[in-house]
Amino acid sequence: MGNRHCRSPYCICLHTKQAMRKGTSKEEIIEVIWIASEMREVAASEHAAAALDEMI
Repeated sequence: MGNRHCRSPYCICLHTKQAMRKGTSKEEIIEVIWIASEMREVAASEHAAAALDEMI
């Protein structure tokens, strides 16, 4: 999820799926979303929904 060069919703979904396959918990992903929101509010909030959708 930390790829600085890819911010498209498609890539966010792929990174979320890959993180979960490698054992990242939903809570950890949500924490990353909140941290990213604090650092870059607009971009993080635009892609948070895509990441959350992948966890369902």
